[in-house]
Amino acid sequence: MPALRVTLPGPEMRGLISMILPVVHGSQAQTRKKYTPMKTFKTPHWQIDLPDHWQVEHEADHHVIHDPQGRGELQLSATCFDEPVSGDMLYDMAAEHLQASAEEDEVELGDFVGITLDYEAGGEYWQEWYLMSGRVFLFATYGCDLADEGSEADIIATMLESLRVTAPGPA
Repeated sequence: MPALRVTLPGPEMRGLISMILPVVHGSQAQTRKKYTPMKTFKTPHWQIDLPDHWQVEHEADHHVIHDPQGRGELQLSATCFDEPVSGDMLYDMAAEHLQASAEEDEVELGDFVGITLDYEAGGEYWQEWYLMSGRVFLFATYGCDLADEGSEADIIATMLESLRVTAPGPA
């Protein structure tokens, strides 16, 4: 078997590499904390990864996910339609907030795409996601006291990025 030969860069290349790496990885990689999802919560239509110490409560029409020592809660509900969900449907569902001057951003979270918007109401911070994947519509909302805005943003983003479809819905 031939020997594997590795050539390491010289001192001039090491300096160039050290200047390029922060640009390639960007500030997001440096500022976003890394969380290792410890468990997966599954429903008939979607699943999400969350840290082991986070809890899930089942309500009649949605699920509440929260850190018992945390500041806010993430609520998720889903509907499966006979036909694929359209982008127009997402905007129709968000219309109340969009008409009140909330600005939306397009997002891609795991298997889902859609829009998100955030706003303040009654001393609380709210962020909502209107998401679709095939026939599955997923509505997610995160709320906390206004003073705690951003305190759980990294972990909420990490969890939402893990969203997967578990069933495409009825044919």
